[in-house]
Amino acid sequence: MHRLQITSPRLLIILLAMLSAAIAVSCTPVIQSPTSPLAIVGPEERTLYVGPQWAECADGQQCLQIKYTPDSEWESLAHGIAGFDYEPGYDYELRVNQYPLANPAADGAPFRYDLLTIVSKTVAEESGPALPMSALENTTYTGIYTDTTVTLSAGVYEGAPFVAGGAARPRVTLVQPTAMGDLNDDGARDAAVLLAENSGGSGVFTYLAVVLNQAQTPQNVGTVLIGDRTQIRALTIRSGQIHLSIITQGPDDPFCCPSRKVHLAFALQEGQVVEVNRIDEGRVGLADLYGTSWQLSKLDTNEPIPADVEITLAIDARKVAGFSGCNQYSGAVSAGNGALPQLINIQTLVSTKMACVSEVGNLERAYLTRLANVTQWRYLGGNLALTYQGSDLFGTLVFTPVAK
Repeated sequence: MHRLQITSPRLLIILLAMLSAAIAVSCTPVIQSPTSPLAIVGPEERTLYVGPQWAECADGQQCLQIKYTPDSEWESLAHGIAGFDYEPGYDYELRVNQYPLANPAADGAPFRYDLLTIVSKTVAEESGPALPMSALENTTYTGIYTDTTVTLSAGVYEGAPFVAGGAARPRVTLVQPTAMGDLNDDGARDAAVLLAENSGGSGVFTYLAVVLNQAQTPQNVGTVLIGDRTQIRALTIRSGQIHLSIITQGPDDPFCCPSRKVHLAFALQEGQVVEVNRIDEGRVGLADLYGTSWQLSKLDTNEPIPADVEITLAIDARKVAGFSGCNQYSGAVSAGNGALPQLINIQTLVSTKMACVSEVGNLERAYLTRLANVTQWRYLGGNLALTYQGSDLFGTLVFTPVAK
């Protein structure tokens, strides 16, 4: 037998390095997923995007939707992501360890993933088309009258007169705003709509109706009364719940003049529309308008302004300002004197003096005259309504909100 003798220190170092590498390879762990075939050597760290709804796998089970870049196509992942607690309704960006599988299933992903960190989790906009407004405006609704359903035609229902030949009759109108979002966790964009009912008296009763999106066919599954002469601040759908912000009557308020800010949340539970939360946010006041921006849509409720004319209003503590179609303007603002919470004074309006074309100039003067005579404000279907009253003027400026 010959004994190998190594006399060169350099050769000895090379042989020891080769031996260490071989030992490292032989000791690399094989990663096994509880629900997947054996994985081979890994991992590779990468970004993974997870969609907001479950997908259906070939075997009828629920799968995650994943993709590797924001613009790539969704793929189904049957065996999940280790350490990841998934909640539908959110878009996720994850950092994960990716392990190639030695024997992936023919219809499955070739990798196994372990969660490292959640980079972002944001409320998702549901996929698929929303119900068109034309469908909602011609749908049958229940829960308003006990003895009959209501089928809208172009957004309006009118019943027979209470007295033959009389003017008073039941009337229901679809009003704004409308919210879209998934309410029953099927991935479709359902709708929450507001209906105003009036039968000829002073009361105007607001109802919240839930409309499911059944393959682009609307189905009203529940309607609940919100209140009488209720002001609507905002209506949204978030995480499967309807959120409604309103101004409603407090214990001592007359029906004409609500003063309480209330936030309501509703959800579908066993096919019923259920109020799941109610928060009293205090008394409404002018300070609720501080920091808001608006764009004029109507000089009066039935007098829209031309679409190519821009008139704006920004409200802050003690000041209003904006663009009146041709010139910049500003003025002082304060709460009005009196017990009612939504009285307002706008005074000392000043503006720049640029020359305007006649049509825009006339509209600008009409707007600034009305603004200087504003006495009261309120929310109107998510918009801002300013009531003006002068010696020969009476009406309501209507503004739509400007997103920040």
